[in-house]
Amino acid sequence: MALLTAGFIALYSLIDRVGIEYVQIFGYIYLVFMFMFVFYTPFLLIRRDKREIKAEWASNRRDILIVAFLCFFTFFLVLIAMSLAKLSYVVALRQLSIIFSVFLGAWVLKEEHGDIRFVASLLIFAGAFLIAIAK
Repeated sequence: MALLTAGFIALYSLIDRVGIEYVQIFGYIYLVFMFMFVFYTPFLLIRRDKREIKAEWASNRRDILIVAFLCFFTFFLVLIAMSLAKLSYVVALRQLSIIFSVFLGAWVLKEEHGDIRFVASLLIFAGAFLIAIAK
């Protein structure tokens, strides 16, 4: 499973890098977000009741909009970094988010198996870091 995950990380990173070589960054972000919207919205509408979606929007509109902006902004920053630095360095640094996510999940949200997840996330980061520094 770890190799499959690493393979997908490499794949989407390469796709992003090639994408920003052919399209300006804001255009690329627009294309990616439209692709997700076009393919994810029907899936969501099939899997969830429309009343649930409306209730979620009504009760969490502010939080949803904040997260949407942060998703856009962080993707923008990653693409800027990809355009300025070696892809392997950006991918390794990007994997730091796994460690932060595990930390927040375990200690803030009180998810189970936090210690094991933290060690596993460190191993993932170490692997990405080793790939980044390989010559």
